[in-house]
Amino acid sequence: MRVAIIIAIAIALGAGAVVSSTSAACGNAKQALLTHRVYFPTITVPRDGGIDFVRVVVTCGHVAAVTRIPDDWYVQTLLPAHESGPEWADFQFASNAVEFGAGHGVARLRSLKPLNGAIKIVVEDKSCFDIAADIGDDDWKTRLRKPQLLLRN
Repeated sequence: MRVAIIIAIAIALGAGAVVSSTSAACGNAKQALLTHRVYFPTITVPRDGGIDFVRVVVTCGHVAAVTRIPDDWYVQTLLPAHESGPEWADFQFASNAVEFGAGHGVARLRSLKPLNGAIKIVVEDKSCFDIAADIGDDDWKTRLRKPQLLLRN
C-alpha cells in the first residue's frame, strides 16, 4: 500500500512538472503576485481606553490570510463597496477589507503587537495598490496610511 501511495505521488508531481513547463513554454506562465505581512507602528492609546477594533482596507489587492486572532476577538471580511457610513467614504474603490473586533471590553488591547504579522496581503496591481488601517474604540479612532504601516515579504 505504501509503495502504491509513493508511486501515485511521484506520478502526480511528474505530471505537475510537465504541465508547468508546458504552460511556461506556451507563454501562459502567471507572474507571481507580491505578498506582504502587515506590521503596525506603536500608537498612543488613551490612558483609560483600549483598542477594540482594527480594520484593514486594501485597494488593488486583497487579504490572503489571517494567521492569528487575539483571545476573545473575532475577525470578519468585508467588501468596502457594500459598506456604508462616513468611515467608508475614502474607500469607494477598495477591493477588500478585514476587521478585527474585541468580543467585549475586557478583551481590548493596549497595543497592536498581537496583530503584527498576522495579516497577509497580496498586491494585485502595484500601480494602484493602497492600504489603510482604522484603529480605535467607541471614544477614539485613528487612521494609519500606507507610509505608516510596515509591509514585509
